[in-house]
Amino acid sequence: MRPRGWHSRVLALPASTPAPNESSSRCSRRYNECRPYPLARMTSANADPGASGPQEIGAVTLAADLMPEQLESVCLLLGPYRSLTTLTCAVLSLHPQCVVLNHAGPRIQPNPRLNFLVDYSPDKFREFVGFAGRESDGGARGQHGGDIRLSHAFDFEAMRQAAAKIQDSPREPAKCLVWKDSHMVTNFLRSAQVDVPQLLQRNEALRFLLPIRNPIDCALSNLRTGHVAFFGAPDLLSGQRPIDAVLSAVLDEIVWFLGLRDASAQPERFFLFFQHELGRRVLEKMLDFLRLRPDEAYLAAVTDAFRVAGGGYKRRKDQRLLGLYASLVTRKFDRHPAIRDALLEFAPR
Repeated sequence: MRPRGWHSRVLALPASTPAPNESSSRCSRRYNECRPYPLARMTSANADPGASGPQEIGAVTLAADLMPEQLESVCLLLGPYRSLTTLTCAVLSLHPQCVVLNHAGPRIQPNPRLNFLVDYSPDKFREFVGFAGRESDGGARGQHGGDIRLSHAFDFEAMRQAAAKIQDSPREPAKCLVWKDSHMVTNFLRSAQVDVPQLLQRNEALRFLLPIRNPIDCALSNLRTGHVAFFGAPDLLSGQRPIDAVLSAVLDEIVWFLGLRDASAQPERFFLFFQHELGRRVLEKMLDFLRLRPDEAYLAAVTDAFRVAGGGYKRRKDQRLLGLYASLVTRKFDRHPAIRDALLEFAPR
């Protein structure tokens, strides 16, 4: 049995990682998964706030090992899927003080005892932290969620090698919890009209993180996998060139994140980075943002895994799409010239 308050785990990878279910990657089968959960569904019929001991929440029994008091940061990923979120969180999960919950939005968002984003209270946050800590040691691949080691990031040799290098390093009491369900959380914040500035005021540990993959590659990947359904626009694929609309939607998610940051009056609680920045330097910045120690053994083990193989869309020659991308970026980011210039690096003229 694990000691309470000590989120330790064996880093050896499962002998057999389940293969992705290809049929689940089609838009038609993702429709019910990607709709924002209506607040009316958030009822507490089977939760007794006054009861003591482990609480039954739907099919979940809470007996938390992870406690809010030990955490210096709780970070939520935002933005579209297929945008370096799994790579980023897989690397973070190998840090001796970091715990990562992969997905699980369908189990958290409808549940009033776990969803601290609405009607925030310390008790809700405590329930969420306990659930996240326990589920990060189990669960399943896909939207059900759980251990990030079940994700596709650990299908790659570089990540497996990074995990093997630190396998014998001792885990430490967790100081950071990361929840990776970026597009579902993003959609919920908007649909529920969550007052994010107030949320940040009520919880000093909260942080928001946005990795930015080459937006053209991100758009193409969302189309290929069916994750495009999470953009929630029924007519997104109705035009002659669906990629154009999806690309614009990907960029709009970045614009939204910047607006959220600017309106928060606490920009230091938001962090973004670009695919072309991947490497040790941005990883060190991210650790500082999350209040994690820049452990040298960890950095040496994972830096080579924190990269994307290949050159991305710059290798391809669709000049029309590259021109459209440059035009969209120039127009949408006129108020953020530094972000505009960084995005234009993905489409050199």
